Amino acid sequence: MKQQKGILFAIWIGLLSALSGFVNITTLLLYEIPTTHMTGNISGVLIHSMAGEREKAITLLWIVLSFLLGGVCCGVIFSEKVFRFANRYGILLIVLGILLGFSYWLKLESIWIYQLAFTVGVQNSMFIYYRGMIVRTSHFTGYLTDTGFAIGRCLRGHRKDKIKIIFYSLSMLFFLFGGALAFEMAAWSKELLLFVISISYVLVGGYYFLFRHLYEYYHLLEEEA
Repeated sequence: MKQQKGILFAIWIGLLSALSGFVNITTLLLYEIPTTHMTGNISGVLIHSMAGEREKAITLLWIVLSFLLGGVCCGVIFSEKVFRFANRYGILLIVLGILLGFSYWLKLESIWIYQLAFTVGVQNSMFIYYRGMIVRTSHFTGYLTDTGFAIGRCLRGHRKDKIKIIFYSLSMLFFLFGGALAFEMAAWSKELLLFVISISYVLVGGYYFLFRHLYEYYHLLEEEA
């Protein structure tokens, strides 16, 4: 039962990672700006400011602030910094999807990039723990660092870190898969990408409730055994 619970949880995390990859490639294709990694965007604010390109600098600044606001939102919701399978995870993802859907339906193209940055900021700040690891489903610079560190520890004999290497590697593969899917779908219609993202957040939020129900069911069976 414990293995089934772990698989269900890992699938949810994998879906979130794939979704962040889809979002990032979407914004790169539509705006040539990433929304999952802010290091380059912060550097871009400085570069464009010093080059006198005020409009580009302001755009990047608002993207960074939108991502930051997503973190602020999660800081309010997950202020106690305790991970538990609560409704708020699923509800939050579904609400994000619905808001993106409204933006697509109302054709608010001018705010899409900022809304996606906010959405990824929320997703990345959701307080999720998996086997003692804090999960950042859109921040793969950190995952690369953690993977390298775990490999180094394994080389020194810390074999328990193998699970970390596997987890981080699979998360990055899911991120790449989501990005590849966005690239292929863009060949049909770039405008539909936001709609697909909207539906995906609703579905991933819905999966969370299914996964949590099954998780509790397996946990009950374990207690009865």
